[in-house]
Amino acid sequence: MWPPATAAEERVLRIESRPGVSEVMVLTPARVANEVANAMGSEPVAGQRDAKNVVIVLEGGSGQIRIGKTSDGPDAGKLKVGGSLPVMARQELADKVGAVAILTQPSDRPVMDQQWRDSNEHVADIAAAVTVVQQRFPGAKVWLLGLSNGSWSAAHAGAALQDKLAGVILMSVAQGAFATRGFAGIRIPVLVVQHRRDACLPYSNIEAQARWHTLITVDDARLPRPGARRECSGSAAHSFRGSEAAVMAAVAQWINTGKAPEKAQ
Repeated sequence: MWPPATAAEERVLRIESRPGVSEVMVLTPARVANEVANAMGSEPVAGQRDAKNVVIVLEGGSGQIRIGKTSDGPDAGKLKVGGSLPVMARQELADKVGAVAILTQPSDRPVMDQQWRDSNEHVADIAAAVTVVQQRFPGAKVWLLGLSNGSWSAAHAGAALQDKLAGVILMSVAQGAFATRGFAGIRIPVLVVQHRRDACLPYSNIEAQARWHTLITVDDARLPRPGARRECSGSAAHSFRGSEAAVMAAVAQWINTGKAPEKAQ
């Protein structure tokens, strides 16, 4: 599991994505830039305009993000956000690239299945999030990142909104994500990160489909090879167990430079 980090001045925003429909965004700026802003007596970076990149994270599973506040200890009252690896590693990713925005499911859709993720309404919700981060960080490059079922969302919305985006990151890619509407014609860069020992979404099913994009292969001999039993938990290869830091560093490298290692482990 990803260790908890001391967050910068994160902000929780509620934005209207469609008439009568809202979604929550957790906006995380880089800590270094935030410290500079504080030293200068200005507002935190979350409300400023100098991030070079903003990564919008789309959660896997049913799309739900756990948002609350810590109840005790020295960090009592601070924002507490739970989810998959990209959610838990949001601060470290923001530190490397500029800022991260975690997007929740819309208010009219408590659970997001794959059919919903392939809908026009879902694209409209993500488009609203893109507009918000572009307004807060004019000039910043905007990227979509999705893990597991979130990769379906990133692929579909990435193709539909590609004129507004710098690229798309697909991690532990969901079955069918490459076949989402419009993805075959995507023109912006796409990064695929897949674990060779993923027992939830087999590597062999993704490798051939990822050949047109940049592919990072993750492997770890300490983890079991895929068997008959599906394993999609946060403690499995599907979530890059044991390679979390290397995986997120490789994603940041690709965002910043356009280049990525063939392997991360």
